Amino acid sequence: MSQRVDSVKMENFKLRSENQVLAQYMENLMAGSSVFQSATATPTQNKSGAAPKGNRTRR
Repeated sequence: MSQRVDSVKMENFKLRSENQVLAQYMENLMAGSSVFQSATATPTQNKSGAAPKGNRTRR
């Protein structure tokens, strides 16, 4: 029984980690797409509506 619990905990950890990676990936895609940008651009945005490369966070 304890082995099964450990197996489920490991699977849960793995899935949570994958979800974090996917969430960051989707956030980066939305940040780079004009579809998800607001109607008024902030001063730090370039003509494409995306933040300058130096301001993006990467993991």
